Amino acid sequence: MKKKYQLKSHIKITRDTITDILNKLEETGELPFNYDLEDKDNNWIYDYWCEYTKRFGVPNCAFFTPDHTAKKMADIANHETSGEVLDACCGTGQILKHLDRGIGFDISQELLDIAEYQKLNVFKFSFTSLETDKKDKYYLKLNNLSEIDNLPKHEAPLKKYPVIVSNPPFGKVLGTGDLGVEFMNWAYDNLEDDGSLVVLLPSNFMNKTQKKYIEIQDKFSIVHEEIMEEEFANTKINASIYLMKKIK
Repeated sequence: MKKKYQLKSHIKITRDTITDILNKLEETGELPFNYDLEDKDNNWIYDYWCEYTKRFGVPNCAFFTPDHTAKKMADIANHETSGEVLDACCGTGQILKHLDRGIGFDISQELLDIAEYQKLNVFKFSFTSLETDKKDKYYLKLNNLSEIDNLPKHEAPLKKYPVIVSNPPFGKVLGTGDLGVEFMNWAYDNLEDDGSLVVLLPSNFMNKTQKKYIEIQDKFSIVHEEIMEEEFANTKINASIYLMKKIK
């Protein structure tokens, strides 16, 4: 990744998070490192996160969507509907900020605070909950939007959406199911009939032959697929942008 700025030494020592940097920006009107805020193509939040995770690791599989890819995914979603688009697992709003009419959710309050700083419409929500069965074995329960009763400070989201866009998390939690598979099942349940899903997935995800992946393939038809031109920061994962239609 091309480095766009020079961090000052105290950043390395204090391990400042994006929230720490944002607080300093609001207090002083300046960032504590060299960066051109006047350049509209610059994105200090994304660039700082890339630098931070390169030094200290990626927490909670939070690989932010690169700028060009985020804009492309938003453009596809905007083309699919004139209605409201849901950015699921929106993080700081890399995709959300490019949507014509968008609302986003994330589990991380820190990331949502940064999204709200950018005046984006977001709410706190997790599409899964970690539960235990009668044998005290962990499993992931899917949480539907219809289960939300009220959202302080925010207009309530729709119960189902015509379009969902996402760069979802992957991996396993305490040995439970694959988060990527669980997300695809959740998206199916929360899309309108014939709704569209614009999603960033590992390039081989929709070609796997295990039962759980075949079940996902039976729920969606692929309208468009293109390899992600940019690389995720600090990982070698190859990903593709998919436009899919929900199969009734």
